[in-house]
Formats: sequence, structure tokens, C-alpha cells
Amino acid sequence: MRLTSGALCVSIAMVGYPIAAQAQSAGKVIERHIEAIGGRKAVEKIVSTDVSGTIRSGGGRSGVFIQRTSRPDRYFMSMSWADSRWRAGFNGRSAWQEDGVEGLRTLYGQSVSRVRAEATYANTRLLDSETLNQVSVIRRDQLRGRPVIVVVAVSPDAMTRTLFFDASSYLLVKDEQQTDAGLEERFFDDYRPVDQVMEPHRVEWHRNGETFLIAVERVTHNVPLGEQAFDVPAVPAERPLDIDALLSAVTRSEQRAGPLRAGYAYTMTSSSGKVDEQGHATLSQGASYETFHVGGQPVSKLVRKRGGEALSEAERRREDERVNKIVREYEQQRLSEKAVPRRQGEPPQGSLVILIPLLDAHVLPAYLRMSAFRNIRRERVRDRPALVVEFEPRPGVVPNSDFERQTGATAGTLWIDEASEHVIRMESFFRDD
Repeated sequence: MRLTSGALCVSIAMVGYPIAAQAQSAGKVIERHIEAIGGRKAVEKIVSTDVSGTIRSGGGRSGVFIQRTSRPDRYFMSMSWADSRWRAGFNGRSAWQEDGVEGLRTLYGQSVSRVRAEATYANTRLLDSETLNQVSVIRRDQLRGRPVIVVVAVSPDAMTRTLFFDASSYLLVKDEQQTDAGLEERFFDDYRPVDQVMEPHRVEWHRNGETFLIAVERVTHNVPLGEQAFDVPAVPAERPLDIDALLSAVTRSEQRAGPLRAGYAYTMTSSSGKVDEQGHATLSQGASYETFHVGGQPVSKLVRKRGGEALSEAERRREDERVNKIVREYEQQRLSEKAVPRRQGEPPQGSLVILIPLLDAHVLPAYLRMSAFRNIRRERVRDRPALVVEFEPRPGVVPNSDFERQTGATAGTLWIDEASEHVIRMESFFRDD
């Protein structure tokens, strides 16, 4: 059986979308839920939680369940039964997972979003007042013989959850979400007070065609939890790894590769996500550009419009004329020995352009200046050995540009091919709103 990201708790970090009339009632539902679990003051006092208990699979196999959280966003969960084990975590920079199929690995893409959303809920429990009106009541229903209020919530990464609140007690009795493995459902029951806060002590987890029954035996609040409790589990290295030496080698490799990349043309296509009032996320393809270099600087020509739509003959001629004009102007300047390197093509108004090391020579130096690096380790990416390094904002460094300001607000992970010493993957997110 293959398990991907999931946990006892449910995501509540939410993005803004136009507030429907029913969103006000959703805010009231959340407020009554907070009161039901003990009230705002009691919940705000919880800065960490350590949960442990037993787990029983549908096949009768039993084992151990552990979940730990610590503000602002640290998270760890582990399940082990018979000869199987699954665990995952988020340490504020990287999300990771270990299972019996792919082993221990650092996550990227939507898998990171799900684990980070779990971490957000487990540490905030719907207390973020700025997001309360950005959930939506979609219906009233029946769940196992009791009336429930059904609410949709969406994370900043467009991770959608459906929350079922008991219409009488306002306790959370179920959550569901779509994952890579299909629909995942968790039922919560047997709430008991712990330090004046109601905690579920029985969880029924349906996932990937199997059912897991979790019996919580102990919940401890505000226990000291060190950072290492949420880090990727240490694996003995074949030889010692030096972060500073690695980053210096990567910088040299990227500098050498810059002139080589300038001799190639490539196509760049963007995509964007949109979340509607019901919390449904859709991804749309943006425009595609053919990019080549003139005087060491990129020049981009539109080859397909948004959604992959082909250009008309007139639009194609206009693009050809525009790009040819740029090349002619540069050639004239070069022949007159007045050539000035130029940047061509401004981003659309209102957009945010995120640069990555492989596409621009000044990006990696900005990260090296603005970020602190830690937790180096070895993994395999597409069956090649890679070195994984986490980064987070370096405190006290004043940015010298808009891009350094952007860089100084992000945390995440770099994957570096060990043989070529090139950055081959990057996963990052903004630490601020």
C-alpha cells in the first residue's frame, strides 16, 4: 500500500476569493467551532502538541501512531503497523515523506502543499481571524445519522478541503480531500478535554481503499519540541558533506554554464491557478515564448497565446517584425561599438515573475546572499545522485534590489546534481502572507 501526505488534522490556511453571501455564515460556523473546542483564549495558549496512540488497519494489523506540532508551522506524523511504516513532516523549509514504496525523500509540488497545509491547521486551529470570511458553507447534510454543516476551505496553495461540523455541537466530525491516491476521508469522534481544549481521541481514516482506526491514548500540550523533531530523518552519509564548499562549486558551475546557455533557444510556457467561490481550483496554460539570446541577454518571441491558442498570420508577422527590430538595433549598436546589453520584454502588468537559478545568472548569488542554508543530505532524483539543501531567510541582511527582497522572503529546498554540480530542481514558498 502506498501512502502519501495526510494527517490527523485538517488544513485551514485559506486564500481569498470573492465572498459570497453565505461566507458570513461560514465565519459564524467557525467561531462556534472555536467556542466548542474550548474558546479562543484556551486554544491560543497551545504552542505545541504531542499526540500518541495505537493504529489498527483493516486487515487487523496493529501499530503505533504519533503526531507532533509546534508553532508556527512545524509538523511530524508517523504510523507504523506490522512490518510497514509511513511518516511525513515539515520543518518550515522542506516537506518530506518516508514509506515502503519510494523510501525517504524530500517532497515537491502538490505533495508539499498538502503537508504544509496540515502543518498550518495543526498549529492554528482556525484561529486566523483574517481568513474566517474566506470559507464557504455549501450545504447542510446528514452524516451517519446526524445533521452536519458542510464548509469548503482552500489553502494558499489551492488545496481544497471539505469540512463537516456537527450541527448541534459544532465539533469537526469529518474532513475530506482529493489526493493523488483518490478521495481521502477522516472521521473524528470521542472528543475529550485536554487543558480545557477538546481533542478527538478516535479517528477513522479511509484512504486508497483501506481503513485505519486510530485510538489516541495521550495528548500533551506545550511540551518542548526541538527543531530536530521535524527535520528529515538523518541517513548515514557515504562521506561528509560541506554546504559552503557545495554552494561555491555550484556557483562556479552556473557561471560556466551561462555562456553555453546563451547559444541555445528554448520555449518558455507559464501556467496560473484560479480558485472559484466554491473552492474549486483550475489551472490554465499561459502564453508560450521562444527565447534566444542577443548580446548575452534573452529575447522572447510570442509563439502561442494563452491557453495554447495559435497566433494568427497577422499576429505572427507583428511578432517577427518586433523581434527582428530588436536584433537589427543591437547589430547596429554593435557595429558602431555602442552596443549596450538590454533586457527585453516586461512582465504583464500586475504579475509576479519568479526567477530560478537555471534561467538567470544573478539569481543564485541573490539566494546565497539573502538565505541561510542547512540540512544537507543525499537523495536520488530521476535515478541520479543529488544533494538536497534547505534554505530560509537570513536574518539581518538588507536587500539591494526588488529580487533580493523577494528572495529574502522565501524558504524552501534546492536539489543539486552531484556529478555536474548544477541546480536541477527548486521548491520554495513565501514565508510571509
